[in-house]
Amino acid sequence: MTIAVRPAKQQDLPELVELYQQLIGEKEELAEVQKRFARMQEDAKATVLVAEDTALHKVVATAMCIFCPSLIMGGRPFLVIEDVVVSQQCRGQGIGTILFEEIDRLAQREGCSYSMLVSSDFRKEAHQFYGKAGFQDPVKGFRKIYGKG
Repeated sequence: MTIAVRPAKQQDLPELVELYQQLIGEKEELAEVQKRFARMQEDAKATVLVAEDTALHKVVATAMCIFCPSLIMGGRPFLVIEDVVVSQQCRGQGIGTILFEEIDRLAQREGCSYSMLVSSDFRKEAHQFYGKAGFQDPVKGFRKIYGKG
């Protein structure tokens, strides 16, 4: 399997909807995801990456990267990583590692001081992966959900 990581394209959205369903347990409406994606394309600080199996022309993983400005740490930006999912059928094959290597390259290119992500407490396998990917700084994250809509 050959994996290429690249920015998402409009034609990737149906496959992303399927991946997101694996992540959140609900299926997003494709038309709504298309509208959101179009708005995101206008924001240079937000990038949705996909990992594509180039032999099958199939998106098998994704992550969203948001570059945030900062007033501290010399004004260097930091990176928030969200919506990370590797297809259930492809886990354990190194695809997440390839995806996060590209995320690290982007963060370094943008001069980020650090990157961070949050993960639900029950996702123990994901936590092991994140530790292997270098996310070791012991911090406690908090998330406040504002409802659907």
